[in-house]
Amino acid sequence: MPSHDITLYAQWEKVSCKNYKVTFVAGKYGSLEGETEFSNIQHGTKWSDAVEVPVAIPNHGYKFVGWKPELPSEDVEITEDAIYTAIFEKVSKGHTVIFKADKNGWLEGKTEFKNIQHGTSWDEAVDVPKPKAKKGYMFDYWKPSFPDKVKKDGIYTAIFVKCHTIKFEAGKNGWLEGETVFRNIRHETPWSDAVKVPKPKANKGYVFVGWSPVLPSENDKVIKDATYK
Repeated sequence: MPSHDITLYAQWEKVSCKNYKVTFVAGKYGSLEGETEFSNIQHGTKWSDAVEVPVAIPNHGYKFVGWKPELPSEDVEITEDAIYTAIFEKVSKGHTVIFKADKNGWLEGKTEFKNIQHGTSWDEAVDVPKPKAKKGYMFDYWKPSFPDKVKKDGIYTAIFVKCHTIKFEAGKNGWLEGETVFRNIRHETPWSDAVKVPKPKANKGYVFVGWSPVLPSENDKVIKDATYK
């Protein structure tokens, strides 16, 4: 026993006796399955002990995307009334990309890609088919041009243009120095842009006298296949 008097003081702490209510509601385009209202929740009760979150059921063509505001973690204590709304949004069917060829060619490979999510990069979304030209034509470009990302449905057409081949041949008693065949020359390309005439070289005792038929002028346009000797 102590040899002197001791005074003890009781310590008091205010305790909230208030009860709270947590309510769950469904936003547009969906419903809730399960209990949606939890009343008389004592101050400081842990979330996991106080409520059982109902299941959000979206209408046809919609999906559940979350609660607004976000639900607390299981260990959070409830200190106020709260209402949580289930948010639903329309399900995107995705985009469709189609490839076609004009009348002067065809495509080799898959030509239709469906259910592409909005914003998917072009290279991840599709595998562009290979354009194949009919005889006398060559692939020129895609119309319209390809995007970086898929943000809408699209139809892309392979455009083919008429093309020509120019050949140079040496007659007897000589040969040619340089390239002798020029293929896939776009229709109406200027002669000077389309070919580089090879240099005629004569055998000993002979001289080069000209081309048959006569070569076009530099500004003439290539409009057909031709062989010059």
